[in-house]
Amino acid sequence: MIKAILLDLDGTLLNDQKLISPQTKQTLLDLQDEGVKVFLASGRPKQGIEPFADELRLHEYGGLLVSSNGACVTDAERTRRCSNRPSIRTTRLPSWII
Repeated sequence: MIKAILLDLDGTLLNDQKLISPQTKQTLLDLQDEGVKVFLASGRPKQGIEPFADELRLHEYGGLLVSSNGACVTDAERTRRCSNRPSIRTTRLPSWII
């Protein structure tokens, strides 16, 4: 069973108009309903990822935002920063991932 999907934004999740297509959005919402966690990653700062996280309702499903080329990992509820270091060893990821 797939536990999580990590998606880059530009050139992967977003189309040429820098939007999430309706079909992709629905697929990701359906996967989250089935318990799959969705993480968004980008070289963008956190504020550049948040509108897409909101669109996908990641805050309702426990998603993560990986911003600034991996230097910052934040829960989608924006209640706590998991890490501000680029090393996966120092990132406090949720226990279900490890």
